[in-house]
Amino acid sequence: MDAFTTADTYPYARRYRLGYEPINYVRNSVKILIDAFTGATTFYCLTPRIPSSPHIRAVFPRPVRRCIGNGTCIAQACALSELMLRIQAAVYGLYHMSNPDVFYNREDLWSVATEAGSTDQRQRVMEPNFVLMTLPGERATEFIEILPFTPANRNNLIGWIAGRAATASTMVKRSSTISKKSKLIDGPLQIEARIDQNAQLSDS
Repeated sequence: MDAFTTADTYPYARRYRLGYEPINYVRNSVKILIDAFTGATTFYCLTPRIPSSPHIRAVFPRPVRRCIGNGTCIAQACALSELMLRIQAAVYGLYHMSNPDVFYNREDLWSVATEAGSTDQRQRVMEPNFVLMTLPGERATEFIEILPFTPANRNNLIGWIAGRAATASTMVKRSSTISKKSKLIDGPLQIEARIDQNAQLSDS
């Protein structure tokens, strides 16, 4: 399980919605591991240097262990939280732009891709999917969660963001692949439409 530290008063930070609450700071401060056989619960503090750490250790009923070094804590093998990936994707859709003019004019704004619902066919924002894949530039296959992007108000695929299991001192690692603008790649809605048009696939 994941425990988060949030705030809405972080200086000069843009606000995003977390449920019904606006926030402009979020950190996955604690990982909670529960033994499926005994029910024993262990709390791991992933960010011992943030100001809220003493309060986290005071609030939780059991001692909170610290994760020190690379790979020495079992919590560092946990995948990035789905909630964190969704929030980071919302931020990255705007802040991936590195050219000041492009950023100012919002010329390359991305949105998390949408998909059709399985029952009512209404469009909805995609949830993170867990997959096994080899990331670009890597040799090993990894267990990651991934979210695709489309350009704002369009359905073709433009890139994606991946949350990787932690192998270093940080739980947050992202990778994105940007498709060339000269070559359009079908997004999830377009793939679903092609499947629906194929009687052999849509009937199965």
